[in-house]
Amino acid sequence: MAEKIKNLLFNNIGYKLLALLFAIILWFVVVNLTDPSRTQAYTVQVEIENQEALLNAGKYYNVVEGTGTVKFYVTGKRSVIDKLTNEDFMAVATIPDSDFSEFQGEIQVEIFVSASKYANQISIQPVNKKLKLMIGDNQNKNYDVVVKTNGEPASGFAINSVLANPSRISLSGPDRVMEKIDSCVCYIDVDGANSDVLQDVPVVFLDADGNAIENTSELEMSSELINVTVDIVSVKTVSIKVETSGTLPEGYELDKITTSPPEVAIMGESDKLNDVTEITIPESVISLDNLTTDLSTTVDINLYLPDGVVLKDKSNASVKIEVKLMEKAEKVISLPAEKITLSGKSEDYEYAFDAESVDVTVHGLQNTLSSLSADNITSSIDCSGLLPGSHTLTLETELPENVTADPATVKITVSEKETQQEGD
Repeated sequence: MAEKIKNLLFNNIGYKLLALLFAIILWFVVVNLTDPSRTQAYTVQVEIENQEALLNAGKYYNVVEGTGTVKFYVTGKRSVIDKLTNEDFMAVATIPDSDFSEFQGEIQVEIFVSASKYANQISIQPVNKKLKLMIGDNQNKNYDVVVKTNGEPASGFAINSVLANPSRISLSGPDRVMEKIDSCVCYIDVDGANSDVLQDVPVVFLDADGNAIENTSELEMSSELINVTVDIVSVKTVSIKVETSGTLPEGYELDKITTSPPEVAIMGESDKLNDVTEITIPESVISLDNLTTDLSTTVDINLYLPDGVVLKDKSNASVKIEVKLMEKAEKVISLPAEKITLSGKSEDYEYAFDAESVDVTVHGLQNTLSSLSADNITSSIDCSGLLPGSHTLTLETELPENVTADPATVKITVSEKETQQEGD
């Protein structure tokens, strides 16, 4: 039995080995015809490792060429290649451990591509084996957000306040970009607005000359949009009134009180402004007691604005008050007798003045008295009921405003009219 088996295995051994070889070759041919090998291109984003340590050292990096992706080719059986996508590969470029403070300028970092599956059934050939990075110093700064408005609100309205949220942003980036930034602004349109304006607006960075910095893609900021609220309120122009306390000393009189400016523009909600017709500076500010010369003083009008009302132009808060005094004077004016009106005369009597004129002492402000003459004074005496004889009567005078006169008397003689004799 053993001999038969031995003869079966070793008889014609050469032919048998040749048949086995042929079968193996035939198997490989069949397999390659039904599942051939193929090459496929893939592109993935390169992950940069050790970048956190670089950033913590106060450095930044930028990819010099391209977008930080790598293209590579993968070869394998079609059945395997068909199952692979970009997500099945990972490309890593590791920044070498070193003293990062010494890093400056351009470096090249090797890229390694690996597959998450079928790794032992495929081969990977990267096209670009190194990633070029630009290393530089990084800066961090905080900037206050300045809101600038474009246009003017509708007539009768004004901007009360502007609120930016956030009002301050943090910014980091390459020193070559950061050094150009002088301020952070955002713009909002209020042209023709008659109610509050709310809008999210982008941040704009300006250089020292006020020009916008165009390339800010390398910057990282805490917020790219600013929520801006512009409070729009009503506007009204009102006069300023000054009240006084006390009394001027004897011999002085108040000429006038003026303010500069004479009126101010105020703003607030409509229901607040409707009740305001003037701004009153209280009597506690100006006292006339013991005042013998002109007075000039400045007050902050904000102190006297009603609740809910503010100045439209805050630079107009200072109001100058000027108090002008006039010293009283006296003057003696001679009134011609023929200009004195006699009222209540009787047709039976004749009336004659004992003097050609009457002296009247008048009192008033000096500038008023300087231009006062007999032509400006109307005078009269009442002759009602007078009988013939000599009489001393009180002179009645009509004087300009704020002018007074001492009592004055006039002597007059009353006589009967002479009757004409018949035949004369």
